[in-house]
Amino acid sequence: MLRQEIGAWLDDHESDPQFARFTAHFTILRRVLTRMLHALDAELDTAKTMLAPEAYERCRKLDRSLLTVRRIFTWYADKYDQRRLDRLGRLLRAADEVVRSCWTEPFAALGRAAPVGPLPYVDIRFDGMSTPRVSVPEDLRAPADGPAAKYIRQLPVPTIALPDCAVEEAWWLVIVAHETGHHVQKDLGLERATREAIRRIADEDDTRWTGWGLELFADAYSVLMVGSSARWAVEELQYGMTRPSARYPPWDVRVALIEAMDRGDGDPMADALLSIPVQGRPLREVTGERLSAQQIAAWATALTKPDPAVSRLSRRETARLIVSASVVAARHGDQAIVQENLVRILPECGPPGVLGPSLPPPEVDELAERLARELVG
Repeated sequence: MLRQEIGAWLDDHESDPQFARFTAHFTILRRVLTRMLHALDAELDTAKTMLAPEAYERCRKLDRSLLTVRRIFTWYADKYDQRRLDRLGRLLRAADEVVRSCWTEPFAALGRAAPVGPLPYVDIRFDGMSTPRVSVPEDLRAPADGPAAKYIRQLPVPTIALPDCAVEEAWWLVIVAHETGHHVQKDLGLERATREAIRRIADEDDTRWTGWGLELFADAYSVLMVGSSARWAVEELQYGMTRPSARYPPWDVRVALIEAMDRGDGDPMADALLSIPVQGRPLREVTGERLSAQQIAAWATALTKPDPAVSRLSRRETARLIVSASVVAARHGDQAIVQENLVRILPECGPPGVLGPSLPPPEVDELAERLARELVG
C-alpha cells in the first residue's frame, strides 16, 4: 500500500511542470524509498517462516520500520505540496528561483556540476533555517521521530525553511542568500578554510570567532549574493532570532562586518571572509557577478510600479538582484505593488535547468542500499 502511495505521488509530481526544478530530488527519493520498502518485504518473507514469539517480535520491528519510511516520505511530500496551496504556492515558486540563483553561482564558476540544490518551504517561524545534508531537521528532533531523522539527515536533499511572514512580504526571500550560504559552505567543504581564515585575524585569546564561523561565512555569502540588503535581514531578525551565543555573533559585530564586506573598505576580518580560498580562488571571485548600486536602484524603482517592463530575466543573477532591490522598494513604495511584482516576476527568472543534477545512478543505488540495510538492522 505504501509503495503504491509513494509511486503514485512521485509519478504525479514528476509529470507536473511546476515541479520541473525538482526532478533530481524525485529520482533520489524514489530510489531510496523503493529500496527501503523492498528490504522490508524481504524481512516480512523471513518473518513468515518463523514461529511465535520470534515472529511477533520481528513483525513489531517491521511495523516500526514501515512507519519510519512513511515519516520520511511525508516529511518531504508535505514541503513539495505547499506549492499546490493557494496561499503558499506563488511565494514558493518565487523562492525556488531565488534559491537557484544563489545556489548555482560558485559551482558554475568552478566548472563543477552542482549537487542537488536546497528545497525551500514555509515554516511557522520568524527567521530562516537551513537543513544541511548532515543536520537533523528541527521538526524531527522529538524523540519519537528520531528514527526518521536518522535517515533524513543522510539523504542528499537539503532544505531551507522560510518564515511565514514571507508569504505576504516576499522581500523576506532575501534571507535565502544567507541560508544557501550554509549549504554552499558544507558542499564545497569550506568549514576548515573558514576557521583558518578567521583564526589568522582574530585575537588568539578570543576563541569565540572560530565558533562563529558558520554564521560569518553565511553572512559573507549573502553579501556577495544580495549586497547591502543582507544587512537589512540581519537587523530585522535580531528581534526574533537566536541571541548571541557560541554560534551566533553579537548583532553589532555582524552588522559591522556586513557593512565592511559590502563597502570593501579594507577591514581585515571582512577581507579574510571574502578571501576564503575555494579551490585556489578567493570566495569573492567564485560567486558570480556582484550587484551594483545602480542595478539595485533601477530595479527598486521598477518594482514600485504596477506591471513594470522587465528584461534579461534569463540570467543567473537576476533573481537575487530582484530580491535585493525589493528590500529597498518595500521601504519606499507601495508594499502591495512590490509584493505582486515579486511573486509574478521571480518565477520567470533564471536559465533553463534544475536545482542540481541527480547523483549518478551507482551513487544513488549505493546510498539506497546502505539506508535499507540500516533500516532492517
